[in-house]
Amino acid sequence: MMTRRARRSDVSRRAKEVEDILARADALDDEGFEQESADLLRDAVRRFPDEPEILLKAAIFVYDSAPDEARGLLRATARLAEHDPNMLTRCAASLVSQRAFDDAEEVIKAAAALAPDGDFELEWALINTTGRLAGQLGNYEPAEEYLLAAFEAEPETPQFGEDLARLYEYLDRSDEAVEVLDEALRHNPEDEYLARARREVIESSERGSH
Repeated sequence: MMTRRARRSDVSRRAKEVEDILARADALDDEGFEQESADLLRDAVRRFPDEPEILLKAAIFVYDSAPDEARGLLRATARLAEHDPNMLTRCAASLVSQRAFDDAEEVIKAAAALAPDGDFELEWALINTTGRLAGQLGNYEPAEEYLLAAFEAEPETPQFGEDLARLYEYLDRSDEAVEVLDEALRHNPEDEYLARARREVIESSERGSH
């Protein structure tokens, strides 16, 4: 019979192995080995099918080559994390990115129902994801309302600035997009994704003016 200490040790070893896999996957991807990273995560899914972090990361990394597989992994993540509003919120954000809009709406509702009072970081993440979903569905007025609210509440969160700016860019409001990105960069001056988004908005605007 396994002792309590032995069980804790097994859990600790498992958590460390999962952490190492996630770190290796990120490192491979950073070095340009996208397929190797995806293969590592697929193997991890087979070994740890009940680990939401593994499934979520795998869904993100395999999407470009296997979108149906990725969406299936996200649905499985949502089932495993049915009582975890933070994981559900992250899963919903990925579902929006992967254009699984019905699933995203359902997961957003589940996360909102579980969100504890006073967890403002989670609340604004849900509001931002709701705005992204509205924008993808063509509901631009509520999309702007949600995204702007999230950004004004937490301008230090890079994703919020980029999401709002991308909406403005899509709506041919490039000046506003640049203003948002400038403000986001003021809070995150070293963020390369925000800097790249700013360059892309300006270049797109310049092409459109010719």
